[in-house]
Amino acid sequence: MEINDSILIKFINNDLSSSDKKKMKLLINNNKNIRSRLNGLKNFRSILKKEYEITKKIKMPDNLYKKISLNKKESNKNIAKKRFNNFYKIAA
Repeated sequence: MEINDSILIKFINNDLSSSDKKKMKLLINNNKNIRSRLNGLKNFRSILKKEYEITKKIKMPDNLYKKISLNKKESNKNIAKKRFNNFYKIAA
């Protein structure tokens, strides 16, 4: 069985069959390199979740939100073009 990161991710997410899980557990227990790769992926996953929660809590500034949002009354394309003509400045 060839071990790569996608198989290790499936192992972490419990997406493997029971026989493959048993093989993976044996390989992880017997091979330090595979064990370290698995721990690295778990750490990366937890760091990614923490960063997602932090960025989820960040609120967009009101002035920026007003520049890119459209009211229901202002749904014309001309007004949208007028508001987005400096979009590259906003995005930068």
